[in-house]
Amino acid sequence: MFLASSETTSSSVEWAMTDLLRHPEAMDKVKTEISRVVGPNKKFEESDIDNLPYMQAVIKESLRLHPPAPFLIPREKIHDTKFLGYDVPKGTQVLVNVWAIGRNAECWDDPMSFKPKRLLSLKLDMKGQHYMCCLDFSPSHDAFRSGIVVSRIRMGAS
Repeated sequence: MFLASSETTSSSVEWAMTDLLRHPEAMDKVKTEISRVVGPNKKFEESDIDNLPYMQAVIKESLRLHPPAPFLIPREKIHDTKFLGYDVPKGTQVLVNVWAIGRNAECWDDPMSFKPKRLLSLKLDMKGQHYMCCLDFSPSHDAFRSGIVVSRIRMGAS
């Protein structure tokens, strides 16, 4: 458990730094914003994060392009559910493909490009409570394009 959490964190930091190195204009904006908000004689504190919208956008954009894991932790339905017109029976295991959601051209303009500015106008919770999500269950989209996989797991089911 410790290795999984520390590895995903270090990987996310490495990707964010890589994105900033590849986009020096973004790095300059982050440095300027931190200098303005935190200043040279103060330690960076968690309370500063709310005043660093561009840095937040850089982190979110990096996580959009390079999620620490391609799928969220599986969830099992405890009730029969109807979702976007589909019947999802109790016991169905649901996996959300965040890697595909972050690359879905129907959700993101130029999805393969690092553009933190696109996230500045969106009100997204840094703690992950409200994240823009694009789900499409239409028959023309396979699991990797739609960003979600629904599989029914039952012993002996064919």
